[in-house]
Amino acid sequence: MSSFYLALLIAIVFYVIIPGAGAVFVRAKWRRFRRALYHAASLPQASYGDIRAIRDGDPTARERCFFGKLEALHGDNRIWLRDGSSSVEVDMADAQLVVLPPYQDPYRSLPPTNRVDFPNETPQMIPWRRVTSLTEGSDVFAAGMLTRQDGNAVYSRVHDSVPLVLLFDGPVEHVLERAVWTGRQRNEYWSLVTPVALLSGMFALSILSMQVMAVSYVDALLTLGLAGIPVLPLLPPAVPGYFLYRRLWRHGRSYRAARDGLRLSRVFLASTEHNEGIRRNQRRAVLYELAAVAVLSISVFGNYIVAVRLLALLL
Repeated sequence: MSSFYLALLIAIVFYVIIPGAGAVFVRAKWRRFRRALYHAASLPQASYGDIRAIRDGDPTARERCFFGKLEALHGDNRIWLRDGSSSVEVDMADAQLVVLPPYQDPYRSLPPTNRVDFPNETPQMIPWRRVTSLTEGSDVFAAGMLTRQDGNAVYSRVHDSVPLVLLFDGPVEHVLERAVWTGRQRNEYWSLVTPVALLSGMFALSILSMQVMAVSYVDALLTLGLAGIPVLPLLPPAVPGYFLYRRLWRHGRSYRAARDGLRLSRVFLASTEHNEGIRRNQRRAVLYELAAVAVLSISVFGNYIVAVRLLALLL
């Protein structure tokens, strides 16, 4: 195998396949989160009667949602929530605390219906074991199975059903919309594995280029150029293409957010009224994301040619 083909294979593995696998994992994680939100939107709110019946010994588990304020912590894994007339516990042992982006003002924090700009933040998903402190009186939304434990109504894990717990500020009526609107990664390509993969690829290609220098000067230059691919979009003349890529990707993300907002509205309305809008936003999201990838690819390829020529002059 030609050393350049080996270098190209290394570049594909470390720059495309490994980060791509991470992107698939990240997108799937947020998709599961949004599905949990859709399901929570379809649940009735836990009434005083529901909670009283469970406390009085009704063994039937009820799937309900609950808006309340954090009242206290109970033991290592439970929190108390109160809504003014009743209270419930949430067993956080198997749950994550999802912290929504801060509420700022209606024009930035609420999901728009006729435009594509939106808060460019992402909720934080914090495993309970990593939560260090909580503020009493914080607004909390919980959804899941209410069961009777120790004489109390408790949100807890039942089979595969894990409580959904959101920590938020701002208007209660827009919590699920805000969670769906922002519930996605800014750019799925950039995950925990991406920096490691890029640095590993750069190091492997740099070593390979030095090894083949004595055998093929051209292959060594081409390989060294591949080693610099992760930084090439940030160098002129590709910089405008990089910013255009980010703009296009953000538009694609916004159309995906609009699509998911319509899906949530469809759950609230229990109708197919928004199906066409969902499909239209899906098409637009795909087109913008494909355009973003194309612009970035062209920019990287152009800078790769420039970089190889410069290296030919310098080495």
